[in-house]
Amino acid sequence: MKTAVLLMAYGSPTSMNDVPEYLKGIYEGRPVPEYALRENREKYGMVNGTSPSNGIIESVTDKLRERFRHDKVGIFLGNKHWKPWISDVVGTIASEGYERILAIPLFPFPSHNVVESYARPLNEIVEREAPNISLSIVNRLDSSGIFSRMWSDLITATEGFDDWNNQIIFTAHSLPNSVNDESGYDTAFRNAAERISKEAGIGDYLCAYQSIGKYGKRWLDPSVYDVLPSVASSGKKGVITVPIGFLYTHLEVLYDLDYEFGGFVKRSGMNYSRVPLPDDGTPYIDLLSDTINKGINCDYT
Repeated sequence: MKTAVLLMAYGSPTSMNDVPEYLKGIYEGRPVPEYALRENREKYGMVNGTSPSNGIIESVTDKLRERFRHDKVGIFLGNKHWKPWISDVVGTIASEGYERILAIPLFPFPSHNVVESYARPLNEIVEREAPNISLSIVNRLDSSGIFSRMWSDLITATEGFDDWNNQIIFTAHSLPNSVNDESGYDTAFRNAAERISKEAGIGDYLCAYQSIGKYGKRWLDPSVYDVLPSVASSGKKGVITVPIGFLYTHLEVLYDLDYEFGGFVKRSGMNYSRVPLPDDGTPYIDLLSDTINKGINCDYT
């Protein structure tokens, strides 16, 4: 069966001029709050209007195409909130005669958020645009041993990871927990942190959430700010964050974690550093290749 792999990402603008249009899409026609426009202009101003995630995901896509060039597998990239739009990419897949789509949202842990934001809309698009194509969707990337080894290797290559004076904090993007129960996401995050810490030989670590929404709804906690007082009172001199809830460099890592939280840590009198992201490195390509091969041979749900 001719299979199209659809990598699904959030998407981000490619210039400062695109930020207002980008936010209009996120708010789905509702007025964009002034704080959101101001904050996003500040964030994208840090990177000259283009998130590094754009180039990284494109590189990941190209490397997977090279990996699967001899198979009847097409690799496509579709974004939820920017070009190339998921709906447009589905149309391209249908026009090129693919019989099946294996969709992989590029998020490590299973969540209702992925189902509601990616899986459900994609199902609707496929039913409308390409009803003869079968669809399978992967809702996690953390179950493979490659995931734990990938992060363990990144941690042990980071200076000071085994120094008692440095507190390791595993982080993930918080999710609203008021409408949908995201306990499965929370459990997956904590289990992954446990597996990775064992592989890296880390006995003392904390789990905390970053990028918690500033307004409304109940979000998964504790936040990175909530756990910092216990770090300070323990006598440790520094913090090393490990953002295992991300697979490549996002503004949420550069701004929310490094700039805002990292700045707060430094102002509190401690050192701050972060383990690098997998990005488009070979281990991440291996992880996605393994996921694709498994998905071709059996349905994910």
